[in-house]
Amino acid sequence: NVAGYCCRLINREKTFPYSIRSYSVQIRFFRRQKDIKYVGAIHEALNIPQGYRIELTMDIEINHTGYSSEIIEDKLKRNIVLLNNKTKLNNGYISPLMHKYFMDCFYGLKKYEEAIEHAKLAIKNKIGKEWLLGVYTTLIALYQKANYGESEILDLINDAMQVFSQDNELILIKGLYLHKIGDYISAEICLKRGIDAPQDNELTLHKLSSNFEKYIPLAFEALGDIYLKKFNYQLGEEYLLKSLLANKYRESVLAKLIIIWRNKGIDYVDNIIILNQIYVSKNERDDLIILLNNIKEFKLARYYYGVSNNNKILDIVGNEEIIKWQHPNMVVELLSEELEQLYMVAANEKNKYREDQKNMLDMLLPEKYKASKIGDDG
Repeated sequence: NVAGYCCRLINREKTFPYSIRSYSVQIRFFRRQKDIKYVGAIHEALNIPQGYRIELTMDIEINHTGYSSEIIEDKLKRNIVLLNNKTKLNNGYISPLMHKYFMDCFYGLKKYEEAIEHAKLAIKNKIGKEWLLGVYTTLIALYQKANYGESEILDLINDAMQVFSQDNELILIKGLYLHKIGDYISAEICLKRGIDAPQDNELTLHKLSSNFEKYIPLAFEALGDIYLKKFNYQLGEEYLLKSLLANKYRESVLAKLIIIWRNKGIDYVDNIIILNQIYVSKNERDDLIILLNNIKEFKLARYYYGVSNNNKILDIVGNEEIIKWQHPNMVVELLSEELEQLYMVAANEKNKYREDQKNMLDMLLPEKYKASKIGDDG
């Protein structure tokens, strides 16, 4: 009797580092029947007549790249035209939900004041509670983008928390803002409260659409920073590691951890051993090359490039970056002349370099770490 399934839609970037923009819910799986169809100015609205049963599911997640940065501007401009046409058909009337759609479009186009106006009208005109939290969290972000004052932003956050007093997403948003403005004592309390709060096991529309998971790695990083400022290096490292495990593409966290490890006396070989436990698959390790390059850890990037068979890395980071990895000032120990020449060949002739992994380990790693600590899988 199920007519369709309402599942989580993860709006994310199409290209590296595949950042999550937001979570939402949509009915994307439904029976092919004439009376189940999309309606409205923009196809978010699926019309399902009464009598049909829709179920929520966590078993389906859709990675949606239709609003990634390289294509979002044209889509949002198109959507505004459609919304304006719908407004004309309605003799100038804009429903609370359409105000939300306008808000989303103007936010994406970086027209923050227009987006703020529509967000406030959506709240004033009593948009449904299933949409209200999203409007509040977007409005909080808009206030920050538009450089509103600290008191105005905190007042808005507190207004939202009056309506959604136990919402963990809002608690983390408040904690992150307190950290941003330097109120570390209040931020620590707030962030730990949001992270440690018990999670509701009941599957609801709100739980499916919550952006709570998006804020978790940010909260862990902020707590790590707070504990480092308090000279509690053990907890600082622990929370930064939690942040990296929650989102392996956070360059700032990776950079901080490598500095901490280096200050603890952990050498490049041990860095590789640790990173291999975090970045397990071949695709993850190929992405790690780009992360390491971006944070100027050229020697580690060079190692992972050497054991990778993915020549597309050259297309992503560019020949000039590969050559940088060879600069003597960038490394602790120089490679042999033979290996140096191999890397130069790789930089200049994209598809010609491939070195056996064991030979690479023999050249890069001290005797005591070969095979016994790294193993056959590198």
